[in-house]
Amino acid sequence: IRTISKEDGLENDIMLSLSELSDGRKLFSTNCGGIYEWEEGKLTYSVINTHLPNLCVWSIFEDSKNRIWLGAEEMYRLNSLDLSMKGERIDTSHGFYGNVIHSITEDTKGNIWIGALDGLFKYDGKKFQGFGSADGLSSNNVRVIHEEKSGVLLVGTISGLFKKEDERFTLISLRSETEKENENEPYVRAIYEGEDGEFWIGSYGDGLFRLKDNEVCNITSKDGLFDDIVSHLVKDNADNFWMGSNRGISRLPISSASAFCDGETEVVQTYSYGEPDGMISVETNGGFQPSFIQDTEGNIYFPTVGGVAVVKTNDININTTIPPVYIERVRSSTDVISVTSTVELPYNDSFLEISYTAINFNKPEKTSFKYKLEGFNDNWVDVGNRREALYSKIPPGEYTFKVLASNSDGVWNEKGATIGITITPPFWQTKVFYGIVGLIFLTSGPAAYYYRVSQLKKENEKQKRFSEQLINSQEAERRRIASELHDGLGQQILVIKNRLELAKQQIGNTTKLEEELNEIMESTKISISDVRSISHALRPVHLEKFGLTDAIINLCREIKDSDSIEWSYHIDKIDGLIDENKEIHFYRVVQEGVNNIMKHSSAEEASVLIKRTDHTIFTTIWDDGKGFDLKNIIETEGLGFIGMKERVESLGGTIDIKSAPGKGTTIKINILRA
Repeated sequence: IRTISKEDGLENDIMLSLSELSDGRKLFSTNCGGIYEWEEGKLTYSVINTHLPNLCVWSIFEDSKNRIWLGAEEMYRLNSLDLSMKGERIDTSHGFYGNVIHSITEDTKGNIWIGALDGLFKYDGKKFQGFGSADGLSSNNVRVIHEEKSGVLLVGTISGLFKKEDERFTLISLRSETEKENENEPYVRAIYEGEDGEFWIGSYGDGLFRLKDNEVCNITSKDGLFDDIVSHLVKDNADNFWMGSNRGISRLPISSASAFCDGETEVVQTYSYGEPDGMISVETNGGFQPSFIQDTEGNIYFPTVGGVAVVKTNDININTTIPPVYIERVRSSTDVISVTSTVELPYNDSFLEISYTAINFNKPEKTSFKYKLEGFNDNWVDVGNRREALYSKIPPGEYTFKVLASNSDGVWNEKGATIGITITPPFWQTKVFYGIVGLIFLTSGPAAYYYRVSQLKKENEKQKRFSEQLINSQEAERRRIASELHDGLGQQILVIKNRLELAKQQIGNTTKLEEELNEIMESTKISISDVRSISHALRPVHLEKFGLTDAIINLCREIKDSDSIEWSYHIDKIDGLIDENKEIHFYRVVQEGVNNIMKHSSAEEASVLIKRTDHTIFTTIWDDGKGFDLKNIIETEGLGFIGMKERVESLGGTIDIKSAPGKGTTIKINILRA
């Protein structure tokens, strides 16, 4: 991959729309930094910028009459390929009322279609016609427009895919009947029409979709897709899809995607490309049209937040070497265990860590892994280049841990490495115990036996559900942190960078410079606040700096100041009374209790009481709210009570919850002092 960057003359390297003109010149728009021309390997700041009313251009499109349409906060049009000629602004006087134009294209009849923040517009050469929610679009935020070979118009919005029928639009749902109840339609970013009447849809966060014969197939990262964000969908001469995402550029053989959707394979084969391959930034930009260039030499140009990434698809060499996979170490909570064909652990060993690796000398940093524990969770867990698997509270039984690895080009070792895991049962689940129970059964009747067995089954199932919840919550937390860093902090830093660029341009204008600097200061404050929020969610700063007592007091004080409930609290000094490594568990239990009151209780009054005695720490969390059916909540693991119970038990304590509809809730916790 060759990246056109600041070294080539870009002052602003956050790229938006890319478009190739009929004379071979390529135009690149930047994030509020104007348009650049790329011709014969040379980059120039385009003369077109001297005419633009706004340097923030999201869409550049040349129509069949060689007119150049520029979509910014408003529409601008040049009537020839001579970029030095002044064009015209397209506004309400033309019947156009669009704002922030993301996409522009032309249909086979010569109509210009424009997707904006506030609707879809058609220009027939004389007048504009607008379409929006009144015409069937559930969202006016249009991001991609495609005319089918049959002449039907498809429109991708941030709330789904739509088809134009006469003068109205109807939704083409990409969700199953079950998903429709709980999930919105996906944010559509790319549309590709295949040769056999199928359509491929790229989405923001929901992976790749295939529409064929009125059936929908969804391919996600769980199925081997490199990333669930598909901002670009480009077919090369070798029948591969090239896709841009927030993690890099990837290649997916269409045959692999089709085989998956036809039920012939369980995963798709993808190949990823990033910084080791020449990208300066792995994040591509999307959500506008045109968003890429594919030239006659097989090169594909992708906009990224670090320049234009040019992929020479005809020069791609695939690393076909299959990497051998090895399990290196198995560690329990008490010991490092020798790696043999089978590892045996007692039922009460609550922690298992399995370390593995693969030998790959070609770009080893791009080695990827996925694993599963057969018999416990039969779904593959895709973990990228992370080299350990963590499990907690696995129920007694026999399991097989299997790990697969792929090389730098996504070629997988499908055999992988395996190791048997045996969790020995407690005495009451052994054959000896069952024999004793059998004798009791013969003398005492079946009732006690069946009761005990049912209780053991319930406990076993509860342990399994909790372990699965723990694994899922770990992955969810990783995704949440990544999302907050990217969408929150990342966006604010990007705003700061752009504001600095604008401030540099206003050095001679004191008033404008002051305005820009004030905006930068405000964005910086937001970024600092975001960092603090993310950090606090991971590890409360008061706990680190001032100790457990102060952390809980601060928690209660913040809730009291921000909630309509009348809160009271009394917290004895308990620093040093709980193992330092386990203080976070006690804090989370109290936090979960008060959060439940805020979210669910509809209480007027609530209190937190923490008292220390010579031997114990006694905690009461109370509210006078609507209460709940305790049995139903506990059985369905609602309100986080299972997690609270597990944390309290890890502290060697007990928890008692009392509640009933209309009678409020009382939680009492007893923990032995360390």
